[in-house]
Amino acid sequence: MQKSIHPNHWDMWFGSLNISDIKDDEHLITFAVENLFLKERLKNKYGKTIDHAVREFFGKDYTYRLDFSSLETNQSCSESVTAKSNNKPLIQRKPVALSILNKNYTFQRFIPGGGNLFAYNSAIEVSRNPGRFNPMFIHGEVGLGKTHLLQAVAHEIMQQQPHLRVLYITSEEFMNQLIYCIKTNTTEKFRERFRQNIDVLLIDDIQFLIGKNGIQNELFHTFNSLYDSGKQIAFCGDRSPKDLGTFHQRLISRFQMGLVIEMLAPDVSTRKRIIENFLDAENITIPEDAIEYLSENSSNNIREIIGFLIKIIMANRLQGKPVDLLTIKLILNEIIPSTQTDQKTLSPKEHLFQSIEKIFDITQNELISPTRKKPVSEIRMLAMYLAVNTMKEPVTSVANWFGKTHSSVNYSINKVGELLKKENKRTTEQFERLKKQFSTSQAINMAVNA
Repeated sequence: MQKSIHPNHWDMWFGSLNISDIKDDEHLITFAVENLFLKERLKNKYGKTIDHAVREFFGKDYTYRLDFSSLETNQSCSESVTAKSNNKPLIQRKPVALSILNKNYTFQRFIPGGGNLFAYNSAIEVSRNPGRFNPMFIHGEVGLGKTHLLQAVAHEIMQQQPHLRVLYITSEEFMNQLIYCIKTNTTEKFRERFRQNIDVLLIDDIQFLIGKNGIQNELFHTFNSLYDSGKQIAFCGDRSPKDLGTFHQRLISRFQMGLVIEMLAPDVSTRKRIIENFLDAENITIPEDAIEYLSENSSNNIREIIGFLIKIIMANRLQGKPVDLLTIKLILNEIIPSTQTDQKTLSPKEHLFQSIEKIFDITQNELISPTRKKPVSEIRMLAMYLAVNTMKEPVTSVANWFGKTHSSVNYSINKVGELLKKENKRTTEQFERLKKQFSTSQAINMAVNA
């Protein structure tokens, strides 16, 4: 296997791989790695390579299995053994603070779930093994917690490995420091700081360096110097490396050579836990139905959710009594457009498209477009089925809503009907979510008009 894999990738992903069991009677080879993260990475990216090596070495009838041993379960024991073997002092060295970090941006204060779970687990692994998963590049829409995770990595490394010098910096600060050093003829000091005097470099909002060719050149050489020295590098941005526009291709290729992770919007259950966690921290109690309503109707943007919760806390203090569901609705209507005034005039069609955008983040323009991308086409078919079977709209009207033919709508309805009849898990779950959101939207509209 090692001969067919690049040395850097071998060191990064196969360092803990070993054969834990050989069962000739079952023609089964069992490999072990140190955690679930590595298991999934090896299975998804190198599964065919491993399978080919096993069959070539042991025989065509052989297969393999990947197992892992959790770091969590062995952590206390391994820490004890490591401390004894390394003769660690009872008083740990205090980390050097090279960055201004938000004290709340830790792993303990981050709420994992849904679209951010992989990013959360990856960030933890990077903080435990600096330099191994290199580089890490987290991207996603604004307000989803990318900065929180990047700073959490800094906090964790500084706490667990205080001898390492960790620098968290925004791309704007990186640029400003370089420009200042160029103006003052102290470029060598800049290079010494970023290439020799740190062990972990974390750069936020990397997209702001688009079009800054000179800054990108310096970043390229800084990257190479740190990477070749085995130092950990991590970036955050609002887009993936391949969407960085005019960025140097050589930098984009380096961003892509490591761990590229997309952060997605939190689902309803994750939003609920974020709300509950924030309210607990502020010692504020609101009814369960109000929390449910908030989690289902609030924005996907975590910053906006927190801002909304701060307004609820203020209302709680001004009222001098617990905030109820009606207060929540009134505050929500003040912040989010398309509430009381707009909902009075919403047609069933508008309710449907609004419900789809709220829970699946797919716009009306995408639904009526000719695109056949699977995420869009799946929801389009569900919407057609709901419109005809639940809303009792004529097929002709639904065809006009989506700009499709009568036969195309009938095909979608039959297809979804078959999947629901077979109790297809994905289709059933998506349909129930859409139906629930549509019903909620209509109920709110009726309450407002009443």
